[in-house]
Amino acid sequence: MKKKFAIFSLSIALILGMILLSVGQQPMLLPGFNLTDLIDVNAASPSDGYVIIWDSATGKWIPASSGGGAGDVTGPGSSTDNAIATFNLATGKIIQQNHSVLISDTSVISGIVGPLGFTQNSDTITLSHDGTNAYFKTDDGNFVFQTDEGTNTDTIFDIKPKGTSNAVYFRLWDIDSEELQLFTAASRAKIRSSHTLGINDNALSDVYFFENAASGNNPSVHIYGYVTAGTSKRYIEFTMSDVNDEFLIQAENNANHEGITVSLPEANQAFRVRDSGAAVKFMVDNTGGIFPAGMKSGIDQANAGAAAGELYIDTDDGNTIKIGV
Repeated sequence: MKKKFAIFSLSIALILGMILLSVGQQPMLLPGFNLTDLIDVNAASPSDGYVIIWDSATGKWIPASSGGGAGDVTGPGSSTDNAIATFNLATGKIIQQNHSVLISDTSVISGIVGPLGFTQNSDTITLSHDGTNAYFKTDDGNFVFQTDEGTNTDTIFDIKPKGTSNAVYFRLWDIDSEELQLFTAASRAKIRSSHTLGINDNALSDVYFFENAASGNNPSVHIYGYVTAGTSKRYIEFTMSDVNDEFLIQAENNANHEGITVSLPEANQAFRVRDSGAAVKFMVDNTGGIFPAGMKSGIDQANAGAAAGELYIDTDDGNTIKIGV
């Protein structure tokens, strides 16, 4: 004997706390069933506003908070693409659109209206703009700019102007409005100070100029001044000779420039040239006395009967030879 088995579809739905059983196209309502009667639902103690979510850890549907009150969350009738939605009021049921802040599909944030603050460890960093200047402020501590790229990696802090010909200024201010400027202009890097500029004023180390000079590199240091009476600007130059193995102190190559002056305002001051053994080979004292090698001092001049300022040579036999009066 052959047996025939009917093949049919079965679907179950929950309606008002009862099970709706559909066999084929004929639904049947089975009263008296709850969610907890299903073997893959664990909803023994639900609360108002809870929804059913799938818990992969237990392999069951469980109740969980919907994050707000019961019912749908409502919002505006239209919105701007990529705009951020925020809650309106404290009901957790109404959202609104922030019309300025956008997050693009590539995660670029735009439209933030400042000031913008970041708070960490009770201290705040604020970014703002007053229409003229941009401000980066902290209410405590110091600013530290550091790169974490690799090990022992140099940190480069770039400040660039808009365009190719404008100067770049880096200005430091103290509480007394004293200003230090570091800037580039006219193909030169410059340092300016509104007060006395001290270089390594704590004297803890030496100062080197042009330490890495190589063959053909003989840069110079220029010191400028303005001759008010002559209404002109002049300079003195310190450099190494590119021909001779000697250090040069040169006045500006100008016919109206009177050269280099050594001023000796005090009586005990003198201009001296010494050899490697510290012996004086040439000296000009405060009185104008000139003493080349082998000459006596001003006191010995008087003892020898020579007038102050006279040139003389003290010979080996004790006699004095005068050179001009």
